[in-house]
Amino acid sequence: MKTMTVTNIHVITTAYNHVGREGGTQNRYASALLFKWEGETEYTQGSRRVRSNHANPIFLPKGSGYHWKCLSPGRFSSIEFDTLEALPKEIAALPCRQMGKIHELIDQMEKRSLLKSSSYEMENMRDFYAILYLLAEEQKSHHAATLSDALDAVLSYMAEHMAEAVTNEQLARVLGVSEVYFRKLFTKKYGVSPMRYRNHLRIEKAKDMLLFDFDRQEGIALMLGYHDVYHFGKAFKMATGMTPGEWKKQQETRRKESLSPVLQPDTGEGENFSQSS
Repeated sequence: MKTMTVTNIHVITTAYNHVGREGGTQNRYASALLFKWEGETEYTQGSRRVRSNHANPIFLPKGSGYHWKCLSPGRFSSIEFDTLEALPKEIAALPCRQMGKIHELIDQMEKRSLLKSSSYEMENMRDFYAILYLLAEEQKSHHAATLSDALDAVLSYMAEHMAEAVTNEQLARVLGVSEVYFRKLFTKKYGVSPMRYRNHLRIEKAKDMLLFDFDRQEGIALMLGYHDVYHFGKAFKMATGMTPGEWKKQQETRRKESLSPVLQPDTGEGENFSQSS
C-alpha cells in the first residue's frame, strides 16, 4: 500500500453477507478497506478477478468501479474513508496474517463510533493508522518473499544463457526490479554476488564437460561464454586451484583408484578343506 493521509473516516460497520448476493458500483463515493471474518467474496473489475477472504482483506479505492458476488457466507467489516491523495482506481487484495489484531482494533473503533465519546474520532483515527501500518508491513514482507521466490527464475535464466554475456541489468529485468535492488536481494539469499554465482554455475558445467570428454577446452570455453581458452583456464583455476587439465587428471586418477580391487592380507582363517585322518 502506498503512503496515504486519511482526512476522514465515514463509516465503520460489520455486517453479514449471504451466498449468492451480489452488487457493484461504477464510481465509489469513498475508499474502503473490507475485512472478511468468514466466507469469501469475488470482485470483478474489467478482466480482473480478486477474491476477498479471511486471509485477504481488500482495498476499494474512491472512484473505482467493480462488481462483487458473495461465494460463501460470513461476516465482514468495512471502513469507509477519504484521503488527501488521489489513489489508483485498481482494487487490490492485501494478504495479511495479522487479522486477530486488526479484528480487535475494528471492534474498538465500531464501539466508539456507536457511543460517540468526546475523543472517539481522534482515537479511531489512531487505530485506523495502526491498521494501515499492519497492512503495509505485511505487504512489504509479502513482496520480499515473492521476490525471493522469483529469484529461482533468475537462476533458470543464468543456466539457459551461459554462452551469453549476461549482465546484472539483464538479470534485474527478469525480476522486474532495479539493478541495485536486485544485487542486494540476490546476495542476501545466496551469499555471493550474481556474477560470482553465475561463474560458479559455469565452472560446475565445465567440470561435467571435462569429466565426460564432451569437447576440447577451446570448445568448452566458447560454449560457456568465455572469450577464449585463456580466460576460461584463468576462471577455472581461480575457482578450483587447478587448471582444467590438472583437475581432469586428478578426477581420472581418483576414478581409477576407486575401481581398483583392494587386496586383503591372508590371515589364514579361511575354510579348512584338509581330509581328516
